[in-house]
Amino acid sequence: MKTLIKNGQIVTIILIFFLIGISLSCQTKQPNQLTAQELEVYKTILGNKPKEIVVINESMVGVFGEISTGKLKEILEGLQNDTFDNFAKVNSTPTSIEDSTQATFDYPLVNEVDFEKKNLALSSHYVFSRVGFSNNGKQAVVMFADVRNPLGAKGTYFLLTKKSGFWEIKQESEIWRS
Repeated sequence: MKTLIKNGQIVTIILIFFLIGISLSCQTKQPNQLTAQELEVYKTILGNKPKEIVVINESMVGVFGEISTGKLKEILEGLQNDTFDNFAKVNSTPTSIEDSTQATFDYPLVNEVDFEKKNLALSSHYVFSRVGFSNNGKQAVVMFADVRNPLGAKGTYFLLTKKSGFWEIKQESEIWRS
């Protein structure tokens, strides 16, 4: 049997794969930009609520173990695996909010870092996680907090489905209240 790859070529191939692996592991996580589809979900949940600041805070997801344990699938019956996986993934990196995104949304938008820098924590505001979508784009999951003052807030997970081009709330589950 004839050898197609010589020893020197094998070493070179291994070295290339090793360098690619190091390069990928050294990359920092880049901020994710909000999408128009996420803004549609946010608008569905906000409905006619007062025009308070909307904070995008991906770090609030899973603080009660609902992601690491998979309990979110029990909390929201019917949550698909691909939606759950996407939700965990998009909430693992910081959020970037572009000026063009801000212009298309009726509420003032900030990410958690800017919110803290501006010291707005004492004001009434809303907080959203990033939205996880199913592969087919017909299911979405998001966490939402309505903060009326530092001592009055509640956090809720929403499961939504897209029907006839519009998002509808299929299920909501309050997970905390203060």
